[in-house]
Amino acid sequence: MPEESELREPVEKLKPIGNKPRVFISYAHKSPRQYFESFVKGISEHVDWDIFHDGDIEIGEDWDKRLETEVRKCDFAILLVTPPFLQSKYIKNKEFGPFLERQSTNGFKFFSVLVSRCRYKKWKDLAKTQFFTARGNDYGLPDIGDEQITYDTLVDKGKSFYSHRNNFHLNFVEKVEEAMDL
Repeated sequence: MPEESELREPVEKLKPIGNKPRVFISYAHKSPRQYFESFVKGISEHVDWDIFHDGDIEIGEDWDKRLETEVRKCDFAILLVTPPFLQSKYIKNKEFGPFLERQSTNGFKFFSVLVSRCRYKKWKDLAKTQFFTARGNDYGLPDIGDEQITYDTLVDKGKSFYSHRNNFHLNFVEKVEEAMDL
């Protein structure tokens, strides 16, 4: 007779040997593109993750089906929150909704970044999760002090703020990797 441990299904590991963790980046096309591009480029310099966003969809491919597949198979997600993000019914129903379902069934994690000021608290399930928090003092903005800043603030400051954006990306990556036990 088999042991009880042999009857249990194996626990699926986040990072199988030889594979990179797969991350889905959710953002709204109506948001200013430079914030998305800066964020993806910035975190890419610090990670060995397989990053997916809709720009990876091939011409002629069924984009809705591909997004549905990627939402189901990613190891975690990053949400770039802006007013257009919150206005998108597609994001709410086809991306965020399935992420919430996965969160409740198997502990799936998503990490939110406040890219620009918006009323994110109107999405109660989004508002109850901790966002990555950046404070002015930590990113070269002493006039803002200990108040929270949005990512667009760092991007809009231009090249002179490269080191502060780099620190933002690195701090974000470290928090995610700690939360995901990577």
